[in-house]
Order: sequence, then structure tokens, then C-alpha cells
Amino acid sequence: MSGQPFQKGRNGLIFSKENEVKMSEKATDVIYCYSKHSIMKEFSMIFKILQFMGINTFDRSNLKYGIPLRNTSARNTTQKGFNCIKVYTYFTLTLVCTKFFLNLLWVWLLPDKITELIRSFLAVILTLFYVSVYRRRRVFLRISECIIRIYRKLPHRNINRRQYLFIIFFAFIEIITTALSVMEIYSGKNITIIQKSAAELLLNSFGAELFYCFLLAHCVELLFYVITSTVLSVFTIYYGLTCEFVRDIIQQLLNKLKTNCFLQDVESLIDVYGDIENCMSYMDEKLSLPAFLLVVMNMSGLFWTSYKLVHLSDMNNYYFISLICFMIFHSSLQLLMIISASITNELATKMKHFVGRLPYIFPTRHQEIKFKLKQNLMQENYLTLWKTYVLDRSLAIASFGVLLTYGFLINNLREDS
Repeated sequence: MSGQPFQKGRNGLIFSKENEVKMSEKATDVIYCYSKHSIMKEFSMIFKILQFMGINTFDRSNLKYGIPLRNTSARNTTQKGFNCIKVYTYFTLTLVCTKFFLNLLWVWLLPDKITELIRSFLAVILTLFYVSVYRRRRVFLRISECIIRIYRKLPHRNINRRQYLFIIFFAFIEIITTALSVMEIYSGKNITIIQKSAAELLLNSFGAELFYCFLLAHCVELLFYVITSTVLSVFTIYYGLTCEFVRDIIQQLLNKLKTNCFLQDVESLIDVYGDIENCMSYMDEKLSLPAFLLVVMNMSGLFWTSYKLVHLSDMNNYYFISLICFMIFHSSLQLLMIISASITNELATKMKHFVGRLPYIFPTRHQEIKFKLKQNLMQENYLTLWKTYVLDRSLAIASFGVLLTYGFLINNLREDS
């Protein structure tokens, strides 16, 4: 140990305090350099927004060893930060649960049961989506780390220009969400007098003030929709950005394998291909359920909004603009989700077909390379919706076709009744 004092414990070597300080400071530098990676900087913005929405993607155990032992102020600050994040997470989860029970209350109080049941259904889907993303919060960081490890095996390539499109899209979606929230506040006049009077009679029987109850309920609903809409948009941005990185890696592999490269280079590229296949498999395994809930929520929201635009004739301008913003919001998320995943699946299929021809190119003595190729070709890794439907371009047309079909069906049933 070059003269450094240490002690021996039951499970191994226990270094002195000076060595622990040096090792922790070195770990801090490694973590700092790791966070400065260009791809991680793009993902870190998404992680910070999710953290602000009550979903902490960073694990405390991964960060606590990066702070020097003697720097107690930094440790205390980090501890307070984690405590604040934990309290804010509990507050967000409580808000989500409160919105669910509030919808049940509206079903009981208000006379328009069908409308409130549909709103409760949409709230349940949003709640399930938020909970599914929250339970998989560590997965986002693991997928990002996997992509970074794969990029380190490839030559450096500037991809910052491509991320600007996602940043612009996120800013556009947030403007739409803000406009939707503001319009929902000013469109409160669309609540009919019958609903208000019925709710007033029932609430007064419990001895509660109508104004404060409606104000509290409206604040809870507004916060719920802002948080869940932001999580919807951030998840879609993360999914699309990850698909963009996967496509960039696959395209680099295709370009290099098509050129005349050495045999050892081909072997390393095959290893990279196996890594990206495993990354896509892990991504589909963990994120296929939130992707499925996202598509269901977008289709349900588009259908309900289109129905109200067609059949509601006494809406004011604020409510009409809020419905238009609602349609733009969900259609944008739907198209970005489906198009990003479908193009990634198409490029992965193209790569698989090209790799399938490689075993016939190598001589018979290179059995190890052929074994790796066959092992990778045996895996069917595609991005799906809850392991039931492989995402392709036809889904975008089919989803809007389903909306039109059910719209005409319900319209005919309405006219018959």
C-alpha cells in the first residue's frame, strides 16, 4: 500500500480516513466529468423536470459517496435536498390520489353522470400513467447510462443540433399546456346552473361553504392536470430522444459495416450491435406499459374533445380555445411517440437484415464471430405497446381511423335516440 496505513476487517480492507477522503474526492471528480458528457446533459434537463414533478430519477446511494467525508456542510445540504424532494414527492402523490377521489365525488354530486364518468376514466388513465412512470423512475437513468456506454465505443459525433428540435417541441407543448390551464380557469362559466344548484344543495347539507369547496377542488384539479400533462410531455420527449440516439447508433453501425473495415473492427462493431439490441430490449420491457397508457390517453382525449366540439353548441370562446389546445397537445404527443418508435423499429429491422448476411462473408474459421451474429439475430427486439403491438407507421393512420369510426358510430346512436 506504499506506506499508507490501513486496517483489516472481516469483509476486506478498511482504509484510513485520509485515504477515504482522497478516494471520495476522486469519485466526486469522476461523477462531475460524467455529468458533463454531452448526452447526459441533454437527459439531465429531462430528469430535473421530472424531479420537479415529484419523480426523482437519481438514486441517493449513487450520489452520497461522491461527497468528501470532511465536507459536512455539503453532506447536510445534500441531505436537506433529498428530504425536500421526498416531501414534495409525497405531496404530489397525495395530490394525484385526491384528484381520483374528487372525481368520484363529482360523479355522486353532479347530475351529468356520463360526463363525469368519462372525466373519471381519463383521470384514472392519467393516474395510472403517473404511477407507472414513478415506479420506473430509475429506469430512465439506466437507459441513459447504457446509451452513453455505447457511444463511448463509437467515434465522437456532434448531435446537439438534433436535440434542439426536441427542446423546441417541449417549449411548444408547455405553451399549449399553460394556455390549456388558463383557458380551463376562464371556462368555468360552462358549468350549468343546474349542476351548481344541485351541488350547492348537497354541499350545504354537509355544512360546507360552496365557494371554498369549489375553489379548493378547482385548484387540486388544475395542479393535477399541470403535473400529469408535464409528465406526459416529458416522457414523450424522453422516449423520442432515446429513439433518436438509438437510430444514430444503428446508422453509424450500418455505415461502418458497409465500408471495407478490418476483421477486428467488425468484431467490435458486432459487440456494439449486441449492446444496442440489449438496450432496446430493456427499454421495451420497462417502458412499453407507459407507452401503451400514453397512446390510450391521447386517443381517449382526442375522441372526447372532438365529441364536445361537435355536439356542444353553447360553449364560450375560452372553452372553445381550450378544446383546440387540448387536441393539439394530444395529437402532437401521439404523432411524436408513434413516428419516433416506428422509424427506430424500421432501422432496427434494416440492421438485422444486413447483419443476417454477414455470416456468409467471413471465412469458416471465424466461428466465434458467427456465433455472436447468430446469438444477436435470434433476439426479436422491437419497441411495442405493452408487448402486444409493434409500433409502426400504420398505427398513426389506424389510430385516427378508429377515432373517426367510433365518432360516426356514436353520432348515429345519438341521432337515433
